[in-house]
Amino acid sequence: MKKLLITSLLIVFSFLFSQSLGFRGMASENSALKMFLNPSLLGYEPSGKFIVFNDMDGDEQTGQGIGLQIGTLGFSYFKTDEMEYYNVSTGSEVIPGYYTGSSIRWYSGSRLDPEHDMSLTIRPVKNFSLAANVQNIWENNNGMISTTAGLSLRPFGSNKLTLEGDLLFVRDKIKDSFYTAGVATELFEGLNLSAGYTAQMNNDDFDPVYEFGLSVSLNNAVMGT
Repeated sequence: MKKLLITSLLIVFSFLFSQSLGFRGMASENSALKMFLNPSLLGYEPSGKFIVFNDMDGDEQTGQGIGLQIGTLGFSYFKTDEMEYYNVSTGSEVIPGYYTGSSIRWYSGSRLDPEHDMSLTIRPVKNFSLAANVQNIWENNNGMISTTAGLSLRPFGSNKLTLEGDLLFVRDKIKDSFYTAGVATELFEGLNLSAGYTAQMNNDDFDPVYEFGLSVSLNNAVMGT
């Protein structure tokens, strides 16, 4: 009974303090959103987690979803006013320090074809990791391939301090890339603070985005804002 009550409270708090989608932290396992950012990290850190997340446009929420990680599998549902889709992700360790992952995303109640993503993470040592995720690799639904790549540095070899840098671009338009720089710290096990900056190259009309985050992981639920 006690475990059921605690689990119920954690789920309620997860809905109250949902996490925002983005692309910062591609090569970092700190994010509970790894099934979207970089499915290969599911192979690095198998676990059981429940998350609630949203997508924001400035101060306006444009979509909301829920996700579940079971071992190396990730399942999620996301809905906006225009569409809704389901996502299944998986990750695995190829050899020590090298991880691959993939996702399939299909849309409910529409004629859109499923879309596929593939990702890779290289973490040869504790202090350093590289990652990339290629989305819509078959260019379905008249879309174009987009790539997100990231670098994470951990000076102390742990999550006590993580420095992050990420790049997002469509096909070969690197000159118009969005980029982020961020820092994260695990104050103690289960409590993480983060901050980041996002901008776009060669676009003076794009207002840089500053973000600050707090996430708490208790048992199998992750809460954050």
